[in-house]
Amino acid sequence: MCIRDRDIPPIPIHKPHEKRYAETELSIDPDPPKQGQPTKIGAVIQNNGPTTGTVLLEFGWSEFGMGILFTQTGIVDPVQPVTLGAAMTATAWVTWTPQSSGHYCVQVKLMDPAEVYTDMVSQRNVDVVERPPCGVTRIFTFTVYNDSDMTVTVDLGMITFNVPENWEVTTDPEGEMEIGPFSEGVVKVIVKIPCPTMRLQATEQYITRLQEEAGSIPTIDVEGYISGTLVGGIEIQFVGEAAAAGVDLSPGYAQEAQAGTVAHYTHILTNTGTTTDTIALEAASSQGWDVMVSTDFQGQTSILPVQMGSMMTATVNVSVTVPTGIISGTVDNTVITATAQSDTMFAFDTATDITTVISAGMQYIYLPLVLRNS
Repeated sequence: MCIRDRDIPPIPIHKPHEKRYAETELSIDPDPPKQGQPTKIGAVIQNNGPTTGTVLLEFGWSEFGMGILFTQTGIVDPVQPVTLGAAMTATAWVTWTPQSSGHYCVQVKLMDPAEVYTDMVSQRNVDVVERPPCGVTRIFTFTVYNDSDMTVTVDLGMITFNVPENWEVTTDPEGEMEIGPFSEGVVKVIVKIPCPTMRLQATEQYITRLQEEAGSIPTIDVEGYISGTLVGGIEIQFVGEAAAAGVDLSPGYAQEAQAGTVAHYTHILTNTGTTTDTIALEAASSQGWDVMVSTDFQGQTSILPVQMGSMMTATVNVSVTVPTGIISGTVDNTVITATAQSDTMFAFDTATDITTVISAGMQYIYLPLVLRNS
């Protein structure tokens, strides 16, 4: 629809600087909607004219995607009349009960009851998601629908805002897609956030906080064009702090053991990352002795990797078996390594337990040290 400047009513719905598929004057609560739960759809309008005016707002919704027809199913009183005095602002609300949970596109059409001005349409086709942890690939999908009786070629374009340079963002398909009459196609938006070094993690978290304080968050837009004309678009917004993995293992220590016995050590393992993570434990003896590692976590003992919430702790038990026949004075260094599985390159910690072999008859007597004045 082409809207000429003189056709814009005194009470408009579209903000000229915003994309028509990601308008901020529209809101959904809760977002995303949940099956069977009454959901509020709101639209903010302002009277820019010198006199009181009345408009009609017609609300609708569609599946998340492009070219999908809008419906008013489940919306109570989808057409709302609004009267505003000069320079006044108001929010019109309707209640919608969705039949399923998920992400949707909502729309409001502003109509002039006197039919003097051209109808205006505003849409919010935005998916607000939690920022994925590093090292994880997330795939977002949406549908492109052709509601005509002719085959069309849709050119796909992607735009990113405030997305860090090291993010890997692609679409499948890329470039263009052909859709037959009254048919549809699926587009995938593939997002992978590489795991940074520990130094870069702190920098990225700082930048993320600054962006959120300024109201800027990583955003990906995918638009569809037919013969150079924009026919629709979707937007994905990533909220939340950048996930960072971290592990802390309390230091190792030394003790003595006789040949044919077992030396026992304990450590405290902490998930210092910002999200729940699975932490694997490995042990290696410098003498090649048998080593058993287990964890006590929330009342359960396990030798498998342990899944821990952020800042949660577990007790790590290490048992080093000293073989028979080992001569006195032999020293073994057993290195325990704890690794967060979400970032195996940078999120790990080690502890070294030192076992010194003593003979069965060897005993140590510790006498007090007495100092005398000369």
